[in-house]
Amino acid sequence: MSTPDRARGVLAEAVSYAPEEIPADAAIGSFEPWDSLAHARLMIALETTLNRALTADEITSVLSLRDIELLLDAS
Repeated sequence: MSTPDRARGVLAEAVSYAPEEIPADAAIGSFEPWDSLAHARLMIALETTLNRALTADEITSVLSLRDIELLLDAS
């Protein structure tokens, strides 16, 4: 599975949407389902996917679908 597909899947899980419903420009603040609770679920899903705890810097730097992709690529 490609990194963009993985990122979309993790975000979709956090916001309870189907992956194909996640817009390419999804970002916290502009994609309504991505609220603070969804962000917490996203961080848990990323930790599970990466099989490690996220650092505080990583948690605060994930603000868009592209940021999720970059985090998955870096790990």
